[in-house]
Amino acid sequence: MIDEFMLNRLRHYLCRTGLRIANVPPRMSFRLLVLGCLLFLFTGQAMTASAKAPSVFDANRLNWSQLKYKASKLGVSVFSDIELTPVPASEVTHKLIQPDGGTGFPPEGSASFYLTLRTKAFGRDMRTMLWFNPENARALQRARHEVGSKRNEYKAYRFTKEGTMTVRKKPLNEEKTLPHEEWSNVFREFTPSIPENETGLVVTDPSALFYIVSVAQLSEPGEQVSIPVFIRGRLALVELTVEKSDKRKVNFVVESPDKRNKVNGPVDVLEISVRSYPLAGNYDDGKIQLAGLEEDITFLVDKKTRLPLELSGKTKFLGTVRFELQRASLKEAVAALSLAN
Repeated sequence: MIDEFMLNRLRHYLCRTGLRIANVPPRMSFRLLVLGCLLFLFTGQAMTASAKAPSVFDANRLNWSQLKYKASKLGVSVFSDIELTPVPASEVTHKLIQPDGGTGFPPEGSASFYLTLRTKAFGRDMRTMLWFNPENARALQRARHEVGSKRNEYKAYRFTKEGTMTVRKKPLNEEKTLPHEEWSNVFREFTPSIPENETGLVVTDPSALFYIVSVAQLSEPGEQVSIPVFIRGRLALVELTVEKSDKRKVNFVVESPDKRNKVNGPVDVLEISVRSYPLAGNYDDGKIQLAGLEEDITFLVDKKTRLPLELSGKTKFLGTVRFELQRASLKEAVAALSLAN
């Protein structure tokens, strides 16, 4: 069910796009609200069932292929690495899970991106692996693999036009040292949802936010991007808002194919807040998590290079944690990738 708070937020977004809706009863179902209103949230315009979602992100603005971060708190260090690799569209389909039901979203354009986010902390090794389309950040498949600290688990979501295919794996005792491809305890489930051709929604994953803040048209305070995001099996609306422009002292290494430079000193940055709101269920259903951070999540982005210099937010046990950029790898092949259809 959708509560009055969420209805007010939906009215706010629709008004910003020049559209209006009448007073909607709080008891209106999620399905009806999606069909009647959410169609406009991401696209900002009406779309027919056969219309294609517009291209809103320019991958040619991307200036990095790998980012390495470090956070320190109370004598404990946490490391988080991100790698983004373009993969030709002809190779992508063979690497994705074949769903038991529905038609999996296909790659669009000449290439898709494969993003890995790896975080090591407290004896745990957590990896998020995401396939997505660069032009609109649509998630094709998302997987999370966690090992260590007595927890071994693999969970993948394959997104389709009719719902979500979920694959869960856990190792038997004698399989704990084997790669997850060889685990025998496997559960597969297809969960239907509102068909994509009825809503026109383009849904992404939280880990894609590193890409989005790097390429979206966000350059001045007050500018904002809103996008539906799949969070722990629920749909939420995520807002990226430029809160202010500032200067910040940084200290990291930049590597390119032909040189290595040290960046040490003040740079102009954009402070971009991340807020999420559930589109169904209670508040916790829409609470975004990124690299272990849960609340007050903020990016600092270099205004000139668009490099995400810092990711900060609150955790359950350590309070505010700041992941500061230690090294950025630039690759000409990524920066110059052409995604023309």
